Amino acid sequence: MVNLGFVDTGNFPQQFNGVYSPDGKLVATWQNQTVTLWGASSAVKVRTLEYDLLPGPYPGNFVVGVAYAAQRSRLLHCDYKGRAVLWDPDSAAVIRVIDTGEKLRTCAISPDGEIVVVGVYDLTDSKNLQARVRAFSAASGQELWRREKSRVDRFTFSADSKSLLTTGSAFPDGGTRIESHFLSSDTGLPVPALDEKARGSQAVALDRMGQNWAYNAGNDLIIESLKTGQVISRLDTKLEPLDHVCWGDKTIGASGPGIWSVIDLRDGHSDQRRISVVAPRTAGMGCVGR
Repeated sequence: MVNLGFVDTGNFPQQFNGVYSPDGKLVATWQNQTVTLWGASSAVKVRTLEYDLLPGPYPGNFVVGVAYAAQRSRLLHCDYKGRAVLWDPDSAAVIRVIDTGEKLRTCAISPDGEIVVVGVYDLTDSKNLQARVRAFSAASGQELWRREKSRVDRFTFSADSKSLLTTGSAFPDGGTRIESHFLSSDTGLPVPALDEKARGSQAVALDRMGQNWAYNAGNDLIIESLKTGQVISRLDTKLEPLDHVCWGDKTIGASGPGIWSVIDLRDGHSDQRRISVVAPRTAGMGCVGR
């Protein structure tokens, strides 16, 4: 079984959220208005990133999301006040600020560092719920497209930056369900056949090379070629329901309530681990917890 590596988030004062840098050497955590970069193996603070600090214990610009660009030295954070701030994480210099003018829930940046996407979710007016996805050029700050009436909790870009998975919640007939969409990152339009499968799944993920993707059917995890649509593997995770999938180099991790099933893709062997304060990191991917 491949040893994926673990980070005990209890070592970090800001232990609520975290993402790994592309090289796996740093972890970026965030709390209130501050993003902090830590040594992944030492938990030693490397630097902090702060933009437009406001006074008071509950300021309106607290950070709601952080993401690294996998192929460029770029780090993105977004705040509840509506700003997406692009940083050079090595120098702590602000490269660009995109002010959306809306309350944000989450954000992401494409691996090539060219596209910034944000999830808008505003419950201020219960009769006029604001929920949409917006995409911007990282170079110019110009809006590229928007997708209305879509609440997104998580974005995942393919490694070639051409495709985007969105995962969020829908509220049909007073209930709640997880809803995913498979979009073109250039236009925001659904990729038809893939989008249909994504909508019907609780857990979806792209691999590092953007060549294959995984989605669940019951407690089975289907791995399929994006190019040909051929099913490569059908894995029994022994977990139901699934709520998260994360790729490693030669493994794939799938989680249900409090449990991770880590599957070696070379032989299908599965190892299940209960998680609490220990968050699994799949090799080569930016996954910390859920």
